[in-house]
Amino acid sequence: RAALTAYDKAKAHAPDSDEGQMIEIVSRPK
Repeated sequence: RAALTAYDKAKAHAPDSDEGQMIEIVSRPK
């Protein structure tokens, strides 16, 4: 899925401090 792809890219380039933030955004119901 596009959302997972974007998340994987962001996680790969983001420091650990930002990883939790990305998980929160991706986990939010839409």
